[in-house]
Amino acid sequence: MHDDAQYYTPQRVRYWLDRYPELCIAVQYGCALDASEVDPGQPAGMSKPMLRRDLASRLLVIKCDLERAIRALDDRERKVILLQYRDQLTTREIGAMLRVSHQRISEISRDGVAKMAARLGYTQ
Repeated sequence: MHDDAQYYTPQRVRYWLDRYPELCIAVQYGCALDASEVDPGQPAGMSKPMLRRDLASRLLVIKCDLERAIRALDDRERKVILLQYRDQLTTREIGAMLRVSHQRISEISRDGVAKMAARLGYTQ
């Protein structure tokens, strides 16, 4: 889990879920999510190899946290979250697959993200 229990707000969970495919690739290859070599939160004197290694470690922790939270969801929420964020399907496509309205898919997704945030320590 991330050091700060309030790190995983629902908005931040959604931020990382929106980038989930790229996050998986970054973790697999030990690289950053964008072309920037510098993490704005790091001290200026930190060497680039150390910076990359530290960033790769933090991305791995985030990926593991997200996966743990996804596993804790009920079956329907898990399916919707994975289809929407991992497989990058639209709410309409998911709704057609599950035979429910796209509005209902949005609700399930919103509730799932909120449960993920709570599972990761966020309290309102």
